[in-house]
Amino acid sequence: MRILPLVALSPLSGVAADRYDRRTIVRICNLVCGLAAATLAVGTAFGAMSRESLLATVFVIGACRAFEQTTLTTLLPGIVPVSLLPRATAAAASATQV
Repeated sequence: MRILPLVALSPLSGVAADRYDRRTIVRICNLVCGLAAATLAVGTAFGAMSRESLLATVFVIGACRAFEQTTLTTLLPGIVPVSLLPRATAAAASATQV
């Protein structure tokens, strides 16, 4: 469920990154992903997560990641000097994995 939105929404996320403010997209993705993770944590702690709600929450996290990854890839060259771009790209990839 986490990979499905990544594959399905990648074309749309590229269009959104080109059309809208990239910083805003990243902020919204972080907010929604954080809320979904909190929902997952609270729902699991209290035993309130059904299988369907768990899968839906993971789907939302995957959708956020799809938009965030594409947007961060296009955002980085606009804020980092060209000479530092390879290092910044590596650092961003490492931060995403963490």
